[in-house]
Amino acid sequence: MRLLETISRSISRTMNYFHTQRVEVNDVELLVPPEEGGAVNQPAMPVSADAATTGKMIKYLGGIYFAKENLPRLGLAAMLTACNTGLNFLSPYLFSETINLLSSEEESVDIGGVSFDRTMLISALVASYSLSQIIPNLREQVLIPVSYNNTKKIVTNNTNHLLKKSLNYHVNTPFPDQLYFMQKGFAVASTATPLMKEVAPMMIEIVIACSVLSTRYGAEMGLGLFGLLSTYTIYSGATAKPIVNLREKSLAAGNAAFQNFTTALAQYKNMRDFNKYDETMRNVVAAINEMVKADILAAIRPQQIGLGHIAISRFAMLAAALWVGLGVRAEKYTSDEFIIIIGYLNQLAVYLPSFGSAVNQLFASYPDVKFVVGEVLKPDEVVDAHPGVPLIIAEDEAASLAFEGVSFSYPVKAGEAPKPPMANALSFVIAPGQRVALVSESGAGKTTLFNLLYRYYQPESGVIKINGQDIGGVSLDALQKHIGLIGQTPNLFKGSIRENICYGAPVGSAPTDNDILKLAESVNLASFLTSFPDGLNTDVGEGGKKLSGGQQQKVAILRGLMKPCKIRLLDEVTAPFDSQSARSVLHGLFSAEDQPTTLMITHKLTEAQLADAIMVLEGGRCIAMGRHHELLADCELYQRLWHDYMNTQDDECTRAPSMRQ
Repeated sequence: MRLLETISRSISRTMNYFHTQRVEVNDVELLVPPEEGGAVNQPAMPVSADAATTGKMIKYLGGIYFAKENLPRLGLAAMLTACNTGLNFLSPYLFSETINLLSSEEESVDIGGVSFDRTMLISALVASYSLSQIIPNLREQVLIPVSYNNTKKIVTNNTNHLLKKSLNYHVNTPFPDQLYFMQKGFAVASTATPLMKEVAPMMIEIVIACSVLSTRYGAEMGLGLFGLLSTYTIYSGATAKPIVNLREKSLAAGNAAFQNFTTALAQYKNMRDFNKYDETMRNVVAAINEMVKADILAAIRPQQIGLGHIAISRFAMLAAALWVGLGVRAEKYTSDEFIIIIGYLNQLAVYLPSFGSAVNQLFASYPDVKFVVGEVLKPDEVVDAHPGVPLIIAEDEAASLAFEGVSFSYPVKAGEAPKPPMANALSFVIAPGQRVALVSESGAGKTTLFNLLYRYYQPESGVIKINGQDIGGVSLDALQKHIGLIGQTPNLFKGSIRENICYGAPVGSAPTDNDILKLAESVNLASFLTSFPDGLNTDVGEGGKKLSGGQQQKVAILRGLMKPCKIRLLDEVTAPFDSQSARSVLHGLFSAEDQPTTLMITHKLTEAQLADAIMVLEGGRCIAMGRHHELLADCELYQRLWHDYMNTQDDECTRAPSMRQ
């Protein structure tokens, strides 16, 4: 569970890595093909699950199970298995010799050129039986690190795969679906355990045993043992489907119970506010009852099927005993050989049910393996097409920014009406260090513009240039290293205020508390940090829920400012603040000496006036750019936006007194 929680937190934090903000996707699946030679940072075309053929699954899992670091342990386990097989034959042989010696007047018996008296022979017999129990235990100890190595690799691969999914995937894919993929990864990793501990050792033993039995008792005995193994495998395959179905129902019921439980906890305040305690508990108890019923059925069915494994092994033992017993009567075999074969088959019958259950588990896990491998084999959606190409910006200079005829629109699903483009031959130029506010009606593509600049999506046509370089031809890492984005969604993670702020610092740097306080002072937030009794050690809670919305946003702003950048993107950063706090923070942001080129999205037009220029967007185009008074005189859309904004402010001021009365 701790590992799942860690993975869950890692996937959640990828939202911070992607700087996930409000994304105008209009509930459309984004499949935007990149231009040839450009970076791919959007969803690739879906790969069918059928792409995970049996051959590809074997190759993928074989590369993990038989990795170089696993081979010495696997080799040692095979040697121990061979030794154990020998002991399984040696023990009944020694038992037979012991009976013969005890029932005769001889004082010793010669075995392999060594003379054994009664004491030595009995000791050897007990030692043989003891070693036949000890060696499987030693083999399991040898294989435990191999099992965990396999789990580590599969879970690491799955996590890496999710973290290389596109922004669109992380925005549109429910978090439980991502965890479902990780759960299936653990299920696939667990298939290595029965394979290595039960199936592979039994296969090795059967090969050795078939050879020994064929030599000593005739080819028919070896073929009979091979037939027994084949029957076991066929039976296990035939009975796997009911196990798969019940496990799927158990997993679905477990997920439903988990969803009910987590929802109940997350909605605690609403539950109390609306007096829904009894209803909430009824839903939770009903879901848990369904989960328990499904789990019981899923646990009982393998036990029921296991009775068939026992019946097959004991029927085979009966057939072999009758064969050799009749052979003793016909003087084809001796009574000693009868004891040996019965003793060996009895030991084999003890191991075979667990072998059958392991084969059952392997068959049952086939859909999980197909699902996980099919997903992992899909190409990465975030790919750096030009990893070695830098974005050249002087250390002490800001960057220029230009959109030249950029067009971009989201694909339309079948049956949907066409949607207007988010960018339609969009062109504008921003000088180094200039601060520009973006304003428009809602849904006009302001955030899409940010995502294009960050190369979360690729333009359909046109180019975006920073300092004259086409960003589609530079390293994705170099581009994103020079861009800092602060949005209206804080995306805090569980930890202290210090940890959340320092998350924005470059890798390898170690900001001190003094560095954090100096940064906070520069944007007029120092008093905010010192207002907490525990200061920077204050725990923000899961998702920042111990802080108010405004406090979360202030932490997010400081985290964003920790990242040195040449271009800064501000997306409604003051949305949760009152007017005075908002202007104080913006004045701090805009007063820095090494001011980066800044683009700011805001619906508060009084804040837009703090920028050097205001850009007005409509229909995916830049229709005007200038100062507030210039746009009021010349831009009809800006006039309307200003008029609506001022009316809203007047309405709020008018309503406020009556609401207080």
